[in-house]
Amino acid sequence: MEKLTREEFEKWAKDEHWLLIEKPLNPNGEQYTYLTPAGNIDAIVFDLSGKLLGVVQIPAPQVQTQTFRLPGTPFLGKG
Repeated sequence: MEKLTREEFEKWAKDEHWLLIEKPLNPNGEQYTYLTPAGNIDAIVFDLSGKLLGVVQIPAPQVQTQTFRLPGTPFLGKG
């Protein structure tokens, strides 16, 4: 099976509404970082000849939230 070219992948990504967010330097070819409609961040890597090497899903950073309450106030609604 023939590998996809960068041009074929870019057309597919545009049709599927993937958003290009970064093109970092890569000494072994080209790498593109996309945000998918599902909210995933994927790195797409192409070799020096422009053929698809692979797709890697980058884990999203975990955000921690905290809820602060003043002493004597109810958590929800009026108390």
